[in-house]
Amino acid sequence: MKKNKPGTVLIIITAILVDFYLISNLNVKYVRKMTKVNEFNFQEAACKVYSVLLKTPNSRDSDRILLSKIWGNEIEQIGEGKSFIEMFESGLLSNPETICRMRRKIQEVQPSLRGEKWDARHSMEGNVCQQLTFFDRW
Repeated sequence: MKKNKPGTVLIIITAILVDFYLISNLNVKYVRKMTKVNEFNFQEAACKVYSVLLKTPNSRDSDRILLSKIWGNEIEQIGEGKSFIEMFESGLLSNPETICRMRRKIQEVQPSLRGEKWDARHSMEGNVCQQLTFFDRW
């Protein structure tokens, strides 16, 4: 059995607790929101991702759906007055790379949150790595 890193359990437990808080307090979308450029919190991102994966099964196979749900919630909190581009550039919206990274990590340690395509994607790993060798010739 694969042994998880110590922080992994904390992230999942935090996500479960925050998700319970969110479900019991429907008026509150997320515990905190990011307000500054370069401010990030992996636990906060993990909580957002965990909550969406739990409530929206089709987001488990699509980063686009996952990002649209998370950004939609954040835009709702921010309110009107700024365009999507302004919010994204100023760091008011979650970093897409962080969200996708958290999804991969959560699905790695929580098999119940994996999508239907998870096994198929991982079975193609060798083929994808072989195709990426063309970079070696650049």
